[in-house]
Amino acid sequence: MNILLVSNMYPNNSNPQFGIFVKNTADILENNRIHVKKVVLYKTKGRWKKLFSYGAFYIKIIGNLLFKRYDCVYIHYASHNAIPVLFAKGIKKRLKIVTNVHGSDVVPETGLQEKLQKYVTKLLKASEIVITPSNYYKQLVANKYHLDERKISVFPSGGVNKQTFKVIGDKKFLLINNGLDPNQQYIGYVGRIDVQKGWDVFLEAVRQLKRKRQIIPTYKKGGDQCIIHL
Repeated sequence: MNILLVSNMYPNNSNPQFGIFVKNTADILENNRIHVKKVVLYKTKGRWKKLFSYGAFYIKIIGNLLFKRYDCVYIHYASHNAIPVLFAKGIKKRLKIVTNVHGSDVVPETGLQEKLQKYVTKLLKASEIVITPSNYYKQLVANKYHLDERKISVFPSGGVNKQTFKVIGDKKFLLINNGLDPNQQYIGYVGRIDVQKGWDVFLEAVRQLKRKRQIIPTYKKGGDQCIIHL
């Protein structure tokens, strides 16, 4: 099987966690002997640089879809990739589309994302399969875009790496083995350190708990990890 993977977010050396779930998905496909051609965009700074990058990105998407043969195009993040794919679909009617939505592409957070919703609607309706990260998003997408639930599949973004995430056996041993006090409770945060991921909410919660003297933050040597004692 030959797939064109399209995404406006993909990790590189400068931003190794940006769109890491897209890379993980590509790895899963390739590990299952599916050939994946990637047309992706890396994180850039500066308005004009972003505009140039998107222009080149869109041209590359259209060129690949019109002049090369793929079994399907697999899109990650609907709103910012919809226009070039819909353009190619208008010319190449038999083009098969699989769209993986992730969050703000279907729940807009900015004016631009809101304006792109009309293209998201067209893209999702033109897709053979729509993939959502959870059952909650499946229901949201089905209701908002009036889609048949049978064409929507649930797949956690990038899957679950069992080499990283494991069922806890002896919790006490696990804590001691990682230099933690088994008699304490801990608050954790998992995710990219970003406002969009709720990092600011986490910090505000810690600030309020600290003010009420319900926690006493301590830091491991080096200051790269905060252990919050309840």
